[in-house]
Amino acid sequence: MSNQSTAVLFKKIVEQLSKEAKNERLKVSETAKDLIQYCSQHAAGDPLVSGVPYGENPFVEKSRCTLV
Repeated sequence: MSNQSTAVLFKKIVEQLSKEAKNERLKVSETAKDLIQYCSQHAAGDPLVSGVPYGENPFVEKSRCTLV
């Protein structure tokens, strides 16, 4: 790796670290409460939590093929 490419790489790393340092930090205890509240409010509309009604499930086998 040449000195120039190393310098470019380090410059990008420093820029990324500067951006990350400017991010607002929040306490986990505060964000966890917000996340729990959000999940509780939206659980009824989430098919992974409440399930999909049998008639609306596109993956249910419509009919079986029987050979006589």
